[in-house]
Amino acid sequence: MSEGVPCVVVRSHDQSHGYGGQARIVNVDTGQARHVQQGGDGEAFDDGDCP
Repeated sequence: MSEGVPCVVVRSHDQSHGYGGQARIVNVDTGQARHVQQGGDGEAFDDGDCP
């Protein structure tokens, strides 16, 4: 069980290409996840985005 951290965001990055276009938001308590298409520029997430 998490201590005040409802979700984590996982997103690929490398030095040649920068950030990948897709992020995955994972609920650390339930393991539920959802994919978010973002393109090369990441956007901020808030608690409402947590699955």
